[in-house]
Amino acid sequence: RVDSRDITSTSIVDQPHETGKSRPARFSDALYIGLKRIDDLTRDEALDVRWIPFQLRPDMPEEGAEWKPYATEKFGGEQNMRRAFEHVEQYACDDDLCFRFDVVASAPNTVDAHRVILLAGERGVQTSVALSVMKGYFEEGADLRDPATLVALAERGGLTPDDTRALLASERFRADVDEAQRAAAQAGVQGVPFYVLAEQYAVNGAQPKSAMLQALRWVREQRAAFTP
Repeated sequence: RVDSRDITSTSIVDQPHETGKSRPARFSDALYIGLKRIDDLTRDEALDVRWIPFQLRPDMPEEGAEWKPYATEKFGGEQNMRRAFEHVEQYACDDDLCFRFDVVASAPNTVDAHRVILLAGERGVQTSVALSVMKGYFEEGADLRDPATLVALAERGGLTPDDTRALLASERFRADVDEAQRAAAQAGVQGVPFYVLAEQYAVNGAQPKSAMLQALRWVREQRAAFTP
């Protein structure tokens, strides 16, 4: 069995009842694809998927930024931006994801979204809430800067509106998000998704499901070889 934990966005654990400290995650198109692939793997593998916060832009203002100017600057011009988005849209179709970069509402500060997903972890609906939030953001034009939008997306994933509203009205999990960010920086994490299997073996990027299965099996073999 494989205990796998993420350092920057999603973690997988092929040992549902084993406990331990996780580390970091953030919103990115690759992260959405990676999480969807891991979720698909849970149909055939005994994986406990865990999400740990990480932001590629921890310096993002609390109010976020307007999407198009932000993306244009990030990709070095509108033409490069469009080319990159078209590639992702075509690539993601293999995973039944329909990215709509033309309707993305903003470049948000995602601290509150991460806090909601951490709460979902306590309630046993973390993956479904994370997928709901990312679907809303990348496919439906949901503005994650709006608390009411976060409440609705979280409800779709399995959290009650009252629980989400109470969380957003508090500071709960904010320190966890900050600490995860520091831990990721110390570990040298710079992109997502980033997986750590058995707290030793790193897998970087939205790998094909076949590659993730191969990695999981290899780690199982390693652990079996060194288990008395």
